[in-house]
Amino acid sequence: MSIYTPKETDDIVISLKEYFKNNPFNKKDHQSDDWIVIPSAMKGQTHSEETKRKMSVSAKGLIRSPHSSETKLKMSVTMKGRKLSEEHKLKMSIAAKGRTLSDEHKLKISKTWTLIDPNGNQFTIKNLTKFCRENNLQQASMSRVAKGEQKSHKGWKVHQS
Repeated sequence: MSIYTPKETDDIVISLKEYFKNNPFNKKDHQSDDWIVIPSAMKGQTHSEETKRKMSVSAKGLIRSPHSSETKLKMSVTMKGRKLSEEHKLKMSIAAKGRTLSDEHKLKISKTWTLIDPNGNQFTIKNLTKFCRENNLQQASMSRVAKGEQKSHKGWKVHQS
């Protein structure tokens, strides 16, 4: 049951959209720390379903620009060295179980390797483990060759393209 009439709800949504469109906190040149006060107002409370719906409606259509490379770097530095709790690691593990990647995605994220056989012939491959299995090579040794920890393995040389 709503405490607002449909007309009032529409007015609220429109005013919220205008607020977010003209909000100084959305501007990149805003340097104030006033935004720190905002999260503490709702600390320990949850939004009602109606409020969540209103926030969802008001956020629709907002154009958010992608993060700048400087911002991405700052976020990356902030997250480096962060220790995850065992509970969080377990939740991530459970979430990842059963997830299957498409062949297209596997190909996209796989590394490209350039190998040179003992006769000097050059090969470009995507799956080093499979190639090693098919050519009677040890994948661990080939990885060491690629890292520069070992000169060659059974005459083969490899580097990541």
